[in-house]
Amino acid sequence: MHLDNIHALLFDMDGVVIDTHASVEFFWNQLARTHQVTLTNEDFERFIHGTQSRRTLKQYFPMLNAGEMQKIEQDIAIYEDNLTYQLVAGVLDFLNLLKQHHIPTALVTSGKQRKVDSVFAQFDLADKFDAIVTADVISRGKPHPDCYELGAKKLSVSPQNCIVFEDSLSGTHAGLSARAQVIGVGKTSILLDIGAVTVIPNFVDFSVKHSDPKQITLLLPGSGELTLIRRFDT
Repeated sequence: MHLDNIHALLFDMDGVVIDTHASVEFFWNQLARTHQVTLTNEDFERFIHGTQSRRTLKQYFPMLNAGEMQKIEQDIAIYEDNLTYQLVAGVLDFLNLLKQHHIPTALVTSGKQRKVDSVFAQFDLADKFDAIVTADVISRGKPHPDCYELGAKKLSVSPQNCIVFEDSLSGTHAGLSARAQVIGVGKTSILLDIGAVTVIPNFVDFSVKHSDPKQITLLLPGSGELTLIRRFDT
């Protein structure tokens, strides 16, 4: 796989920058047991991971009224505030590499700004992204393309010239609907079935194959290359 003419990289947060699969599943399983709801692995894969909490609540907990859903969203915020996160392997080195070579990056998350602030407080990430898009500024969350279209716009590039790194089905649909190329992160090979160009386990062993004043080529772990257009005005 060789992808050319890439101007920017857009990163989901949960499951791509930070490893949150276990904590997300713990919260929703606890809530499901309280309300006698059964959640399967497919439910998490298709409708929970990478999805705004209000959409998940409407999908699986329609018995709750608006006030109860609002209370649960408050509980989610408190739960996330008290989590100790872990970075996905290699992601910090990869972000530093992109910064070093003047490649524009955006964080595009279904989480709210409050969660981003919590993650940034735990890790040295504040200067790693040139733009941030959170659920607070998007009316239609993933799988709609709005968030990735806005991320590209904030970087002054076309979505067609972007790579999106995603770990979820809803996020992959969002990236593809925005007309970006999507690289899956993690163990979800099902992302290939819906259009991801490849799936990588993490960001370990990304390296620069060669460089020149106008572009760099990154070698993906496993196989594949990304040719990235360098910008010096970011």
